[in-house]
Amino acid sequence: PPECPAACSDTCNADGTCPSAPILNYRYVRIDDLSPMSETQDGGADIDSITLFTSDGQTVYADGVVAFEHGGGAGDAFDPVEALGAPDAFYEYPLIDNCDADEGYVSLGGIGGFLVVEFADGTAMEQGDLLEVMEVGGCDYGGGTAFSEDVEVAVSVARDPENQYWVTVGSGSGPEIPITIPDLPRIEAD
Repeated sequence: PPECPAACSDTCNADGTCPSAPILNYRYVRIDDLSPMSETQDGGADIDSITLFTSDGQTVYADGVVAFEHGGGAGDAFDPVEALGAPDAFYEYPLIDNCDADEGYVSLGGIGGFLVVEFADGTAMEQGDLLEVMEVGGCDYGGGTAFSEDVEVAVSVARDPENQYWVTVGSGSGPEIPITIPDLPRIEAD
């Protein structure tokens, strides 16, 4: 039989190699508000949905809130669950010409505000997938038109909002922030 390396002498595979640790999946998305706090209807970035278009043709919507911190700006749209599922404010989605920002989104409240969501059905983000964040900038609401606000988007293999594995994949402002997932670092399970 082949000789096992010292690093795995008691767990060696039959062919003399060490077993490899499973690779963790990127399934968490963090959106950080980069906009200054304002006294508008809903200060800061207003997130309607987070959608993943996989390279094999699936459309998957974020379906779990992991963490939410409001940045302190004005407004009353503080329920992060509003960012889950298909877009609400863009009522003809995937067309984005018509939208109504009177409901169906969460306000991040300016700098310091963030939202972490997950694709809990086991969907993993991979290189070449398209991640789309819908921010209600440009949408009509009772008091006029919502401002487009800047956000930064990161992905991770771990759910903790402050974990070491966050990888920034893009930034932009509404209404549609499309981000092609780059080649991501491979993270092995401990």
